[in-house]
Amino acid sequence: MMPDLPNVGVERDMESFIEFFESPAFRADSLKIYPTLVIRGTGLYEL
Repeated sequence: MMPDLPNVGVERDMESFIEFFESPAFRADSLKIYPTLVIRGTGLYEL
């Protein structure tokens, strides 16, 4: 899951999180959080 992507609202992120944690099809055993490195000159930096 990648919350706070460009052109995606908070409401859609919340719906995705709720589905991910409540749906038996997606029920995870654990959760890992990885940081995103924003590098100057990349598309992500320009946002």
